[in-house]
Amino acid sequence: MIRKRSLLFMIVCLQLLLSGCWSKRELTSLALVLALGIDMTKDGKYEVSMQIVNPGNVAGALQQGDGGQGLPIVVYHQKGDNIVEATRKASTMISRRLYFSHTNMLVIGEKVAKKNIPVILEAIERDQQIRNTTTMVVAKGTKAQTILETLTPIDKIPADQIRKTLTTSESIWSETFPTKISDVIQQLISPGKQPVIPGIRLIHNSEQRGTMENLQRTNPVSNIEISGFAMIKDGKLKKWVYGKTARGVTWSLGKMRSTSVSVDWGGRKKALSYEVIRDKTKLTAKVKNGKPEGSVLVKVEGDIGEMLVPVDITNLRVIQKIERQTNREIEREVERAIKIAQRNHTDIFGFGDAIHRHDPKFWKRVHTKWSDDYFPTMDIKVEVRTHIRRSELRTKSFLSTIKEEKRR
Repeated sequence: MIRKRSLLFMIVCLQLLLSGCWSKRELTSLALVLALGIDMTKDGKYEVSMQIVNPGNVAGALQQGDGGQGLPIVVYHQKGDNIVEATRKASTMISRRLYFSHTNMLVIGEKVAKKNIPVILEAIERDQQIRNTTTMVVAKGTKAQTILETLTPIDKIPADQIRKTLTTSESIWSETFPTKISDVIQQLISPGKQPVIPGIRLIHNSEQRGTMENLQRTNPVSNIEISGFAMIKDGKLKKWVYGKTARGVTWSLGKMRSTSVSVDWGGRKKALSYEVIRDKTKLTAKVKNGKPEGSVLVKVEGDIGEMLVPVDITNLRVIQKIERQTNREIEREVERAIKIAQRNHTDIFGFGDAIHRHDPKFWKRVHTKWSDDYFPTMDIKVEVRTHIRRSELRTKSFLSTIKEEKRR
């Protein structure tokens, strides 16, 4: 009996310690912000754009497959002397409380990126709702607001479309890769490595970009495309890199997942396609005779994906020659990326961090002038080792058979 009373007393006491739902928030009282855009006005104020989901219309899109009867998102924008002021002033237009815990995309306008990225990220990082794992991109040649207002096909929420496109492109083409806010902040505070941020651009800035008419076409008038990297120096956008140069950045940083490399053969340009399956990059640096030296070693495995000319790939010497040709193609891309970075005094590869690890005393003397005096003249050697594993479903191309039949 005493034990039962004691147990009952403990249960009552424990109930007094339960906090209950004192901080609950009803979903109907919240405006879920899925993407945040930061721009700058002509008078120096910040213009914050918020892409907010419209729950009813998104549900209709899932059931009907046509986006429902209304738009899946709405974009509000407000100006202020700082980001916090602008977001709070937005409450004058929105009936619900802004909720940033589901924000998965941060878009920085090009004009802001050229001014001061760290100031933007300081406010973002300080906010307890926005996660540091949020993906970050820079709008190329346009405002962040314009990007957020553009409706996209396939994925009804534009923020999801951008994030998924970055991930898909990384796994297939690898000219860019997703970058988190925490990655950018970490590199901004490091004197030995500057950040690169994926770029995004608008294809055809039409007035229909934010209307359902843009989606009710087999070829939308306006669309969004991932486009290269923004190279950052001292917290400001220094240089844009695209295409094979951007892919050279990916190779150098060890972020390559899969891509296709075209190789010249038999006097024909881009006659062979080499499909990359995996790679491993090793970046090293050391101090020799008082001068820094660096090296980049890239090991690649892949398959023959396409042959536009007859090639006997059963011959080991032919395979070795293709590997050497592929080595040179990849080396050109990496060397091009390094030269552009050195020309713009922007160590985006982390050679400074490698020097710091190798010779801390030397780094202590040079770290304040590393980007301007040492990195631009640094001797960097690039080596690529390619290995062809297989030739997919056939060894001998039927093009060879056609050629042999013509000779008869």
